[in-house]
Amino acid sequence: MFADSSIIKNRISTIILAGGHSIRMNYPKAWLMYNEHDTFLESIINSYQQIGIKPIVVLNVAFMENSWHPFLERILEKAIIIKNYHPEKGRLYSLALGLNELKTEEAVFIHNVDQPFVESEVINELLKNFEPNGITLPSFNGKNGHPVLIGKPVINEIKNHYSEYQTLKDVWKFFPKKRVEVNSKNVLININTPEEYKSLPNPKINSGQAPFFGRACVANLTKGHDPLSKTKMNNKLL
Repeated sequence: MFADSSIIKNRISTIILAGGHSIRMNYPKAWLMYNEHDTFLESIINSYQQIGIKPIVVLNVAFMENSWHPFLERILEKAIIIKNYHPEKGRLYSLALGLNELKTEEAVFIHNVDQPFVESEVINELLKNFEPNGITLPSFNGKNGHPVLIGKPVINEIKNHYSEYQTLKDVWKFFPKKRVEVNSKNVLININTPEEYKSLPNPKINSGQAPFFGRACVANLTKGHDPLSKTKMNNKLL
């Protein structure tokens, strides 16, 4: 399914979640260097662009200011950027912000910025095995991984009723799930701490050029700015 590139561009989107505080990393995970040229976020964006998808990025507004601005400028033309003024509201809120930007998409990849590995083989397997009424997720050795691909009913449920749930797993309970076994353990890897980051097989890190982790990364957020509360959506969002 979705084999034609033009169909992919018109009917599928990707939402990259980078709206958290990155407290454990003490550095914005979006701006960690994945290789000598690209940050985590830019590398993920590039991977989806290669298959014709322009991602939507939900980004903590604190990581768009001051010293982080040069990183932001590199991706402005590659993705749609959504500011998250309320990272304390969690992943479901971030996801709802991104989904609110959709138009006619029938499927959406959900990709966390702390999972920088994007493999075309995995993406293609998920697309070929797409469950249009639920959730399609990769599995390695019986363990569920990321990214996940959600269909229109799930998209609408989160857009209209996200505030009724605590976590994404709570949403998943009400929809069919299709697990797709893949040949990559990377679907299970999350990079959340400096130790995990430094363990990556990256020459830039091993040569002592890893980012400075001591920098304080949580800025004051704009109070009272909540785009979802101002949109003409289902009252259950409010």
